[in-house]
Amino acid sequence: MYRYDKCVFTTLKEAGLDISDLPFDEYELFLQITTKKFTIKQKLRALDVSQITSPLLVVSKKEHVVFVDKLRIDKTIANNYVPHVKTKQAILERGSFIDSANNQLIAPNHCVNCFVCFEGSNNLVEIHPEANIQNLYLELLGSNNMVKIGKNVKLHGTIRLGFCCELAIGKGTSSTNPIYATVAERTKLIIGKDCMFATNNQIRSDDAHAIYDVHTGKRINHSRDIVIGDHVWIGYGATIMGGAEIGSGSVVGAFSFVRKKFPNNCVIAGTPAKLVKKDIFWERPLLLRRPNAIDFTTDELIQKSYCQETKE
Repeated sequence: MYRYDKCVFTTLKEAGLDISDLPFDEYELFLQITTKKFTIKQKLRALDVSQITSPLLVVSKKEHVVFVDKLRIDKTIANNYVPHVKTKQAILERGSFIDSANNQLIAPNHCVNCFVCFEGSNNLVEIHPEANIQNLYLELLGSNNMVKIGKNVKLHGTIRLGFCCELAIGKGTSSTNPIYATVAERTKLIIGKDCMFATNNQIRSDDAHAIYDVHTGKRINHSRDIVIGDHVWIGYGATIMGGAEIGSGSVVGAFSFVRKKFPNNCVIAGTPAKLVKKDIFWERPLLLRRPNAIDFTTDELIQKSYCQETKE
């Protein structure tokens, strides 16, 4: 029996390999074991290819055996690649990067006081180059999530995603004060274009904790998708929960609790929320900045795409 003088094994998920020190190229990859009397080189076998998430690793197959046999480094990966650390918070001000757990951030480098925390793997956060993101905290607790934030979005607050979830925020959507949003259990939160959130708004596809039937032991509060159309105004203190669908052009009243489906161009209010008025539309300019009331002519109404009759 031989005693190894030194045995070191490192992976791309651990400290020990800085790809920025390597020239851009494709390298053979193998495990080498050396003792005083012999040296053995062995290709690395992959028992589960689905677990190989690094964009640097290249696999091949020979006689029904899968090998991890190459390390591919190009300029794009080398410039934007960082080690994955579970508790790491990456400042969005640094711009785009990809980590060793295949978490990818595509973002402009002018974000102010913004953070993203990747705890899982295979997550994608894509922020439009012309988004105006400030004071935003994105936390991706699980894997395979997708976040897309559109052009001219002015949203701030805290957004948390679980596993296999999707968040999309359309062009021009804004918030007066920080929002709090969670997306869990393979659900979607879709927010349309030109939406406006007021103050103290919560948007949750989940109830945060599981509730069960005492007789059957079955779960009774499953997470559900949320869809908010274009040009929707969410009033002060309103909460939007899983299962809610709010049609374009609608207004959600202050302190409302929304969990059902509502049509376009209507006023929704109450706890639980109910449809209280149809055939309405709303305008963004703050009333405090207007000296007088403004009405619109028929010709002017025709020019407004969000001025529509309610369709149930």
